[in-house]
Amino acid sequence: MIIITVVASGNNYMKEKQFRKLNEVASRKNINVIRNGKTVNMSVYELLVGDVVYVQTGEILSVDGVVL
Repeated sequence: MIIITVVASGNNYMKEKQFRKLNEVASRKNINVIRNGKTVNMSVYELLVGDVVYVQTGEILSVDGVVL
């Protein structure tokens, strides 16, 4: 019984560690933006009102906006 508990705990720990690593990679998403007339590559968390985002095929938009 103790062996099963230890193995299950170790397995859950490894899954949690992988999940955190995947979330970290997903949060580092960069996009191309036109800001002040210049094209800039930046994080999605740095977007401001008035930025124009280049949307590429297969890209998931994580912001609200107007499609031009």
